[in-house]
Amino acid sequence: MANPDVVSSTVFQRAIGTYLDAARSDDRTYLVTAHNRPVAVFMSIREYNRLKQCEALTRHELARGGDADGRMANGATDTGPTEPGDLRPG
Repeated sequence: MANPDVVSSTVFQRAIGTYLDAARSDDRTYLVTAHNRPVAVFMSIREYNRLKQCEALTRHELARGGDADGRMANGATDTGPTEPGDLRPG
């Protein structure tokens, strides 16, 4: 994911249709701020689902005793899920 574009909550509220169209068609992600502080992230459902899949894969690796890079506690490199129905990276 590229760095999100930063937009104030006031501008975002006034032009939400524009941001919705950009998120939907261009997979753009926006960091919404209020008083110069981040308060929300706005992204396409496709990007959200991709992040959720990455989270599930990371949790799976950590549960198997590996780290987020796929290295197991014994130093071996895991090649990925092998059980039927496990998620595979896309």
